[in-house]
Amino acid sequence: EADVATQQRRRAECCAAGARARLASLVVQPATASASALEATAAAAAPLEPVGAVVTKFDEAGVPMPAHEHAASRGHGLAFFTNGSELGPHFHRASADRIADVALLGRIG
Repeated sequence: EADVATQQRRRAECCAAGARARLASLVVQPATASASALEATAAAAAPLEPVGAVVTKFDEAGVPMPAHEHAASRGHGLAFFTNGSELGPHFHRASADRIADVALLGRIG
């Protein structure tokens, strides 16, 4: 009985903590997507009220900035981006310097 009571108490504590937690969502947009695909993805994510964006495939896009500009036009700051197929070395926290490098040089640094 003590174990059941402990489990019930822990479950109630977790539920209370979950009710207080506020989760943030990010919309994921590939840099290779067409304008209509970017809009469709943003519309599908809208009910989640995303606070930012992750733009993938910067390395595959001939012109990588439209996805970034689309996210910005919807008020979504760029949180992360990828510029390669392996997440470890190619998943980056967005910064002005990194985005400028990708946009102007096609690579970071």
